[in-house]
Amino acid sequence: MRKTDKHRERQIIDALNTVCERALERSLPGFTWLTHHVDYQRFPNSLTVFCIVEGNAPDSEAWLVEAVCKALRDCNIPLPSNRCHCLSEASYQQRFG
Repeated sequence: MRKTDKHRERQIIDALNTVCERALERSLPGFTWLTHHVDYQRFPNSLTVFCIVEGNAPDSEAWLVEAVCKALRDCNIPLPSNRCHCLSEASYQQRFG
């Protein structure tokens, strides 16, 4: 991993940690955790964020997508909302196990 990739990874992690902390502080219904996948050879087009939400929580999902996109945008890392996905933990494990 190049130095710039390490810097970007740290920015992404910090931004997502902030969103995670805010979601937990708000006791966002259904929110469990979030993570990201990225291939730095194809950055930023390969960046995808996964928010793990249990139950039917459309308001939580909308808040999470908006919060993630804004947090990354504030770091000058563009993430279209269609690359931030909310799924159940079972769905995530089935896809990425």
